[in-house]
Amino acid sequence: GSRLTAFPCKPQCRNCMKHVSKQFVLDSSSTHHINTCAECKLTRAEFSLDAYLTRGEIGGNSGDGPSPGLRGAGKKVTHPQRNLFPNSCIQSQCAIEQHYTEGSSWNAFEVTDNVWLGSTDESISKREHAKHSTPFSFGCQTQVTGLFEKQYADGIMGMSLYTHTLVNAWYRHKMIPQETFSICLNEHGGSLTIGGTGSATTINETAKRSHHLMPMQYTPFAKMRSWYYTVQVTSVTVGDHVLP
Repeated sequence: GSRLTAFPCKPQCRNCMKHVSKQFVLDSSSTHHINTCAECKLTRAEFSLDAYLTRGEIGGNSGDGPSPGLRGAGKKVTHPQRNLFPNSCIQSQCAIEQHYTEGSSWNAFEVTDNVWLGSTDESISKREHAKHSTPFSFGCQTQVTGLFEKQYADGIMGMSLYTHTLVNAWYRHKMIPQETFSICLNEHGGSLTIGGTGSATTINETAKRSHHLMPMQYTPFAKMRSWYYTVQVTSVTVGDHVLP
């Protein structure tokens, strides 16, 4: 559901508390660029908002979707919901904010830098993974509230059907073969696969194992112009029990 990626920056975020990862020190990156108000990327939509609003859809579970038009007493009523793209210009920087349904929120300014997925070992990460980096715009958090203050991980990584996500950026820069990702969860954690489904033939032809116990099955999206991954549900089964 979330469309934006943002995390605490040091020393800009003074109330971001401690998490499993250290805060990103902006001045330590020689490739970072603070987006000016004329360079804002995270407040743009990749399709017509008029059509989006007409269908009465919303953009995601984070409350950043458009306010659906409700009808009552024969006239259209505007629903009091957060703006679709809340942003402002503060000290010539592109400032953004995000509020979530459960009450958490954050404020940030836009930064573009070379981003890649690495490991906990910084030297190995730079040596083996930096070659897969791509320019990407994200939020450098300056203030957080709610779960962002005390959760185990810092920040948030948006993975919705939105233009400015890491998956889309890696695909556009030809760092991954497909604009896909898969998440496999288990009691010990799980795995996140970018650019495929975790099968040996998709990710690496030299790999000898797959995370799948059965062949992959696919279903088409019920809606294409939406930030949700929507599918048509025909039934839900828990064990041998089919829910009504």
